[in-house]
Amino acid sequence: MAYLRRLPSGRWQATVRLPNGRKTTRTDPLKRIVERWAATVEVDIDRGRWRDPRSGRRLTVGQWRHEWAAQRIAAPATRSKDETHWRVHIAGRFADVPLDLLDRATVKDWIADMHRAGVGAHTIAAAARHLAKMLADAVDAGLLEVNPAARLTVPAPPIRAPFFWTRDEAAALLRELDGPMRTLVDLDLHTGLRIGEVTGLWCEQVDWQAGLLHVNAAQTRFGRERTPKGRRLRTVPIPAHLLDPLLELTSGRPGDAYVFTAARGGPIDDTHFRRRVFLPAVEAARVRRGTVHDMRHTAASWLVADGVDLYRVQALLGHESFRTTMRYAHLAPSAFDAITASWARGARPAHAPEQVTAVGVPDGR
Repeated sequence: MAYLRRLPSGRWQATVRLPNGRKTTRTDPLKRIVERWAATVEVDIDRGRWRDPRSGRRLTVGQWRHEWAAQRIAAPATRSKDETHWRVHIAGRFADVPLDLLDRATVKDWIADMHRAGVGAHTIAAAARHLAKMLADAVDAGLLEVNPAARLTVPAPPIRAPFFWTRDEAAALLRELDGPMRTLVDLDLHTGLRIGEVTGLWCEQVDWQAGLLHVNAAQTRFGRERTPKGRRLRTVPIPAHLLDPLLELTSGRPGDAYVFTAARGGPIDDTHFRRRVFLPAVEAARVRRGTVHDMRHTAASWLVADGVDLYRVQALLGHESFRTTMRYAHLAPSAFDAITASWARGARPAHAPEQVTAVGVPDGR
């Protein structure tokens, strides 16, 4: 709400408080002029298109994005994904729009148009996050007063139960593999490492005395990157039956050597692994077709079904949010015990007559 006052000079002054806590004012001899100015500023703020005229800059969204991307610090894989979102989903709609004229209604229309065009919910959410981050930094730079893409409502992704292989299916899959590739898949089926984490393992990450793997990097198409997804380090146990195969793979090798390597040496390319190793083994084993990532779902599903609590599964898989781990909650053997026990306590057939015990009545003999 604007604040109006008359100065000792007789002029009128309107003051509007901005979302960042600062104030902007205008003074004029006529009250209606400052009232109209204040109302316009408040509408522009509400629509996310107000800018400080003192900034002296008028950039398009595309020009700001170019400056912003050049200064941004991000992993190569993240930058590549963001470039794709910008090029495919954002630039065509917003690149030539003046940054200070981009309002919330226009951004919401963009979200709705992507949804109507059949763009997936995960892709819409990722593109919206990218735009929101870019505009948030424009606010920090003083080019915008509010972020018109902040706290957007995006379509919810479809809810699907995670796919996982049974233990019999996993055994059949492993029988189609041998050597290091068998060990890699077996390790992933038990620990649930992301494929980049398992292909990016170095010998120094294997702690033989403790029987642990220290997960602190992931292999990407841009090379090996320290601190994998989530920017957190974690430690996972090594299944006892894989200690000897892993020892054989790492013995006598330097700490910065890959545990698992491609056929001709060097790091494993995940696309090559999927096409040349994993999917052919799935086909040969005649098990349900899944993806490489489904090994991660399989590890989590087996553990939860065996009674391991969800918090331990979250720690093993490195989920940032417990909500992600909750996808496996329905597999817990005791998930519905309290419900079924309550039903059992209250169950009584509707046709069953009440049992009445007579007191003090002769038995008729």
